[in-house]
Amino acid sequence: MTLLPLFCLAVAAAQGEPLIRSTFAAGEDGWTAAQLVGTGGKVSVVRDPDHLKVGTGSLRLDYSVKVGEMSAASLPVADGALAKMGSIHFWVRPDQNSPLIVNLQEKNGAQYSCSISAAKGVWQEVEMGIQDFLPSLDPGSVPDPNGRLNADEIVSISFFDLNQFLGQVEALAGLLGVQQGPRAVYLSDFLVTTKPMPDATAAGEYVIDAFDRPHPAWTVLNATPGIVSEAPLNARALRIDYNLPSGKAAGAFKPLRLGALVAKKTLAFRAATANACQLVVQLEEKGGGKYNYAFRMPGGSTPVDQNVVLSEMKPADDSKDDNDKLDLEEVKQITFIDLTALLEAPGKNTLWIGRVVAKS
Repeated sequence: MTLLPLFCLAVAAAQGEPLIRSTFAAGEDGWTAAQLVGTGGKVSVVRDPDHLKVGTGSLRLDYSVKVGEMSAASLPVADGALAKMGSIHFWVRPDQNSPLIVNLQEKNGAQYSCSISAAKGVWQEVEMGIQDFLPSLDPGSVPDPNGRLNADEIVSISFFDLNQFLGQVEALAGLLGVQQGPRAVYLSDFLVTTKPMPDATAAGEYVIDAFDRPHPAWTVLNATPGIVSEAPLNARALRIDYNLPSGKAAGAFKPLRLGALVAKKTLAFRAATANACQLVVQLEEKGGGKYNYAFRMPGGSTPVDQNVVLSEMKPADDSKDDNDKLDLEEVKQITFIDLTALLEAPGKNTLWIGRVVAKS
């Protein structure tokens, strides 16, 4: 009996069955520009070698970060086509450091999204599991009666640059270094398969991020993002590099599943910075309550283990919470912020953040 057929079956199972694949070899493969506000977005296929990653074509989305303009690239999905969806894999390359959102919409209008960040001019590999998508909590979002993503109900896939939304508020855009102007992002070899993605969470803990995906699964602002595994943490970690003028802040935030922190008591992670700085970890509730843990990093790329007691986090100055109490069932987002250029002095820095986990 030969083992080759069994081996081939095992490999095929690990890779998953393709459900949708956009190679852009023959054109846009059904992708169109969805104009949320304004008139400036368009999609096209490019074939110049400088903008190819896999195959002979890449999808290009042109848009503007400008008040009154918001565009996305969108792909309609046939009824039930993604019923067995396990994960999405693609390559993306923005022409500026960009926080991007991948969005799935169900028949009933409910939307589920996943955040990523990609560095300017670099092809970033992205691989996200169906469990990575969280329901939209934005005002005006259509509520989903069962509160979970039903893959067989997905009717469209889209992606867009979050800078477009941040750029609608000039004061916020200025603080976060969001620059106005035309942008382009390139997409290569977009694939939806049945392949499941592993879940790093164990009993008694909620792994916010083990950084086991190839991409930064955070919205990184005012910094260049990346995933590394070398020193100083010598483990998978988010790395952000920045050079801040006075009055600016840099950081990264990640949406959390509502209720994920219930019964958790501590937040543990390892971090390092190239230079000494003032860091804040913030948990934000869906109602506007914000709670901080501030600490000083020594610099020198020295790893520091933090174990934050959640009950000891303090309300932020801009917190809007009727009971002035951190309600873990309401937490929707975690943020790491370097406030050094706001509170002390401008300058360059690099921040590494290792495995982030909430523990009972």
